Amino acid sequence: MVHMLSIQSVIGKTLYCLKKISKLALLNKRSDYEKYTGLYTKLITHSRKKQEEMVVLLECFTILQLHGVEAYKEYVKKLKNENRTYYNFFSPLKFLLDIIIKDRSILPCSRPS
Repeated sequence: MVHMLSIQSVIGKTLYCLKKISKLALLNKRSDYEKYTGLYTKLITHSRKKQEEMVVLLECFTILQLHGVEAYKEYVKKLKNENRTYYNFFSPLKFLLDIIIKDRSILPCSRPS
C-alpha cells in the first residue's frame, strides 16, 4: 500500500529522504538499511494514525455542528459499539468536543441540544 503524503510536507520530505538513504545504506551495510527502513515504517504508521484521528475528530465535529449534541452522542455511542478502532482514534481527542459542548458559543451555527 502506498502512503500518499505530499513531498511538500515535513513528514513527506522526511519519508522521501529516509527511502532514498535506505537504498544507499543497502549498498554499504545491511544493518544500516534495516535501521532506516524500520524508522520509515514507524514514521509512516504514526502519520497514518494521526491522519485517521483527525478524520474521525472532524467527522464528529461536523455531526455536532450540523445535527446537534444528541446526534453527536448517538454517533459516538455507535462508533464505540461498532468500530472500536476508530473510536480509539477519537477517544484521546474527545475532550476538545466536550469543551465545545460546554461552551456552545464556539460553534458558528449552534443548534439546540
